[in-house]
Amino acid sequence: MDTADYMGVYADESDEHLRALSDNILRLEAEPEDLSVVADIFRSSHTLKGMSATMGFDEIADLTHRMESVLDQVRHGRMPVTRGLIDALFLCLDALQEMVDQAVEGQAISTQTAPLLARLEELEAGTRGGGARIPLRHPARSPAQGQEGVHVVDPLADSQPGQRAQAATYEPRETREPDSGAVPATTEAAVPAPRSADSKVQRTVRVDIHKLDDLMNLTGELVIARTQLAELTSRHDVPGLSETVAGIGRISSDLQRVVMRARMMPIEQVFSRFPRMVRDLARAAGKEVDFRITGAETEIDRTVIDEIGEPLVHLLRNAVDHGIEPPETRREHGKPLPAHVYLDARQEGESVYVTVEDDGGGIDPDRVKAKAVHQGLITQGEADSITDAEAVHLLFRSGFTTVDHATEVSGRGVGMDVVRSKIQALGGRVEVDSAVGEGTTFTIELPLTLAIVEALLVGVGEEQYAIPLSAIEETHAIAPSALTTVHQERVISLRGSMLPLAFLREILEVPGDPPVDPLEIPIVVVKQGQRRVGLVVDRLIRQQEIVIKPLSGALGVLPHVTGAAILGDGSLALILAAEDVAAA
Repeated sequence: MDTADYMGVYADESDEHLRALSDNILRLEAEPEDLSVVADIFRSSHTLKGMSATMGFDEIADLTHRMESVLDQVRHGRMPVTRGLIDALFLCLDALQEMVDQAVEGQAISTQTAPLLARLEELEAGTRGGGARIPLRHPARSPAQGQEGVHVVDPLADSQPGQRAQAATYEPRETREPDSGAVPATTEAAVPAPRSADSKVQRTVRVDIHKLDDLMNLTGELVIARTQLAELTSRHDVPGLSETVAGIGRISSDLQRVVMRARMMPIEQVFSRFPRMVRDLARAAGKEVDFRITGAETEIDRTVIDEIGEPLVHLLRNAVDHGIEPPETRREHGKPLPAHVYLDARQEGESVYVTVEDDGGGIDPDRVKAKAVHQGLITQGEADSITDAEAVHLLFRSGFTTVDHATEVSGRGVGMDVVRSKIQALGGRVEVDSAVGEGTTFTIELPLTLAIVEALLVGVGEEQYAIPLSAIEETHAIAPSALTTVHQERVISLRGSMLPLAFLREILEVPGDPPVDPLEIPIVVVKQGQRRVGLVVDRLIRQQEIVIKPLSGALGVLPHVTGAAILGDGSLALILAAEDVAAA
């Protein structure tokens, strides 16, 4: 049998079963007496074993077979759920993920499973104590519908005073053997109830994502052709043509919405990896963390799904490592244990908002300023003149870190600048709100899709540029006499506050001279962090739906540009990154 023909199906189904294993092992840690969870883990392991054996991946089949043997002992009451068992299952899960990745990529499976097989055999034979039984924890209140929670307790909580060792650093795929005497993390999760036998079965079909990409590209071309046809119709008076073009417009808009919905995926596909990550990180840091997820059912374009994971990893790691204080510090300040970290997603209009919130120590703007001056990112004069809100946004400067010594988790200054650059590349923006001693909230705003967006067309000289509407707050037309200079910066007074101006002609180095003595100067107000900036253009053209085309080669590195759009007359308009332009 040629297994290459089935590799795509194997990859998809393996991913589903590995995700189910991760979720259910966390559930088992929270409710060790619930044997139905053991049955779910057994079922996923058994299915993965059969699939892998059929594909000829014997190493994967052998490990899942040994997991089955241990789980069979548990579900028949011959083995308790212990710390050692949970840790062993998580290590097996890491090994399985690694082996499946190697198999799918066509590599030889090189993961060493002998130590894991020996550990499982010892657990099954009862020669390895496995640690103490995990106590059954009943949460004081049930989480709201759709929430997940990971409650991570201090792994050194039972140590005597003076015996606390320094917490180990986090290793995402841990191959060393955990301390069997450590108190485990526990999970308190509101898990969706299994479907009843008479629930309605959804009819679905697997479609290669590249086929959806091709369909979306063709839809984009149809939108461009529709715009061109509408442009021609406005120039020529042909009886009945306007009604026909309007009908084509309605049909193409409906097709566009259907294709966009087909590309939408629940953000849960990204969120599902984080409970395990937070659990391991908090255990390694010796912190008590209650991690809650809401809004995982929120849907977003699959292109955004592919890119949002890395920024969220940085934000969550910072929340646990920097934001949440050690248990003893929280006790000294009268703060409750465990600490809380929330991950939330919601849709508002044409945007999706993802929030990472913690109730930790917050960000001290004075400390941030001092660190920035020490690291040479700003001068002392600049530090004295900026507001606290502007100081907090120094976190996004490349190379900035508040940590004195780098660890494997953080401290190298390569986290928050990656977050901002990634989000801006997606056409979104990130805001931070923090209060010392109370906590920090990062809010990411993302477009629902990256393919077709509403934009404002503006003109500078002979050139046309597109600014996504999601980045625009408002537009104005002001008299030239309203311009003034404050501290060598050109500003206008807008509703009682000073609005700094950025001249698009100067930033983009557009050739030619600006309009001579205009009666009104068009301004597009955008937001750059906590700062509002007015982009000065030569003219406002119109609002239009545009198809984003990526730039490649030498054009792909143009500053302040995220892509291009073909307009109705066949001309090209560069799409501007508004925040990037405003910061220039």
